[in-house]
This record gives sequence, C-alpha cells and structure tokens, in this order.
Amino acid sequence: MEIVSNVKIYDLEESLIASGYPMRTQSGMREVEEKDIKRGINLVKATKNGNTAHHQFLTGIRVNFDLTCSNKMWVEAERYRFLEFVSSQSTMHRITKFDLDKCYNEYVDPRMIKIMKQKVAEYNKIQEEIENVFIDIEKTSTVDLTSPVTKEIYIQTLQQKKAFLQH
Repeated sequence: MEIVSNVKIYDLEESLIASGYPMRTQSGMREVEEKDIKRGINLVKATKNGNTAHHQFLTGIRVNFDLTCSNKMWVEAERYRFLEFVSSQSTMHRITKFDLDKCYNEYVDPRMIKIMKQKVAEYNKIQEEIENVFIDIEKTSTVDLTSPVTKEIYIQTLQQKKAFLQH
C-alpha cells in the first residue's frame, strides 16, 4: 500500500504566471489571475494531442511529500528524473528497531516475516547482552565488545530485508 502524506506545493502561482510569458510584451510577477489558471489548464490539455512543449511551465512547480511504499516501488521510482529524493528511511541503520509488523505489504510470504523477526530478535538480544556488559564494567575497560556473531546476524538481517521489507 502506498501512502502520500505531508504534501506541500511551491511556486504554482509563479509558474502559472510565467506560462504566459511567450505572449507577453512585458514581464514581471503579479498576483495570479483567472486567465492564468485557464491558460494553465489549456496548456496541459494541449499535451494530450502530442505537443509536449506546452506543459513546460509545470517544471517550475515543486511538490514535496512523504511517500511510504514497497521496496520494489522505490527501486522502480529511482529510475525516473521527475522524482528527487531528499532522504529515505535507513534500513542499514535502523532495521533492528522497526516495527516489522508495519513494514510488510500483503505480498510478503509469512514464512519470510517469521525469519526476519527471528533474525532481528537474535540481533537485539545480543545487543542487549552487550549493553549489560557495558553496565557491569568500567567505561575505560579494554574489553573488545565487537562480536563476530553480532556482525554476522546483522548482515543476514540486512540481506533478508532486500527481498521483502517495505521501507
């Protein structure tokens, strides 16, 4: 399921006014008028007949939003030039903290969800044990707390998410 939220539109009025520049003898910004809106609508309609140059004014309009969608959709969306990414949720940094029940769409095999939850639970348990060790020892200790087992489970978790994690 795709969710678009936090939508904000910028420079709509300015772009509608600018769409009239080809026929103007004087330039300059002013308040948007009904004729600007009608012209914008007509220019977009003209693109349906194959004349794509008429919709150029649309490139001046900026639409910002948050998008929640499947990993597969993200991969496909990255291909297109009309979409610019400011940032995205990081599975690399936060996968073990996600509410996994909210991260899957209806196409994910329940067996895979179970495996992911097991991997995350294993990793989080080891992390908790390491944190408990930190509590029990002085901060100046030279004990090496980087566990190869922890690293291995985390890498497995990241690899598993590629196949079926939504975010």
